[in-house]
Amino acid sequence: MKNLTLLFIFLMSAIITTAQVPSTRSKGKDVFKSFPAMKHAKSKIISEKKMPKIDTEKLLKEDLVTEGFDVPFRFGYGFDVNYSLNDGTWEEQDSVRIWSLKIASPGAYSLNFIFDKLHLIPGAELYIFNTDNSMVYGPVTEKQNIESGTFLTDLIAGDEVIIQLSEPVNSSAESDLEISRVVHAYKNTFSSDVGISAASSVYTCYNAIGAYPAWLNQSDAVALVIINKVRDFAPAHY
Repeated sequence: MKNLTLLFIFLMSAIITTAQVPSTRSKGKDVFKSFPAMKHAKSKIISEKKMPKIDTEKLLKEDLVTEGFDVPFRFGYGFDVNYSLNDGTWEEQDSVRIWSLKIASPGAYSLNFIFDKLHLIPGAELYIFNTDNSMVYGPVTEKQNIESGTFLTDLIAGDEVIIQLSEPVNSSAESDLEISRVVHAYKNTFSSDVGISAASSVYTCYNAIGAYPAWLNQSDAVALVIINKVRDFAPAHY
């Protein structure tokens, strides 16, 4: 239990930092209209990393073993990776240099990422968006820099996303990032309306806060905690 407590405190410190980064979704696939200042890479050639196929049926059977126990709900399988700025594609556009990396994990309902290192220079912006242009996470800026460098992202709907970093081209400093984990969601945590799927039984007992306008202020205190890995239980691919 002590290990769990320490892990929870550590993750909460990272989540509090990342909680200031918004995620924007659009059914009409025009989500980028909300980001008029966002620079897009013009090159059609972008470096891509593709995750291996996972055995979803096996994972679901494993989840049945822990059903009813006091363990965190598992929605995804984590791949350990080691991606840095050396793995993406750079290009210059107007007054910025843009780095892009496409990550695909076929069949995933969503993807999210854990950075072992993230340090952004002044003026830099990091965005993560899916390839059907229906969801954008960001901007992540220097305000999210923390001493440890650890950074956890939100869940991005879809099985293909692009991670994009833009920096002022005239800056002598450079940002730094290292992605250590890619999480493939094999359970659908999204619905077309409110973002939490009724298909995931763990959520079916909860009501959507958006249906209660009188609780608008209180809704700011509602949060979903995403745990990276709980070593005290097996299996543990979060």
